[in-house]
Amino acid sequence: MRFFGFTTSTDDLIQTFIQENIKSIRLQYQSKIKLVECDYREHMLAHQFRRQNPNERKVNSYALIFKMSHLSLVTFSERNNRTSF
Repeated sequence: MRFFGFTTSTDDLIQTFIQENIKSIRLQYQSKIKLVECDYREHMLAHQFRRQNPNERKVNSYALIFKMSHLSLVTFSERNNRTSF
């Protein structure tokens, strides 16, 4: 695709810029989709866990694991989404 009125080098720079930004946006969306998928799986596991009528110690252990897992995912996501528009 060529842009009207631009030289070849300017046209190439514009195309490269657009392609890099599209790639960046795609990576951000993929990261957000993965977070939603992980969140869904966590909720499904939590539901299955609660159906087993766990004791208080197991509930506390699960809560700690859930918080650590969530913090890890959020930190990973934030680290990978530092691209600004």
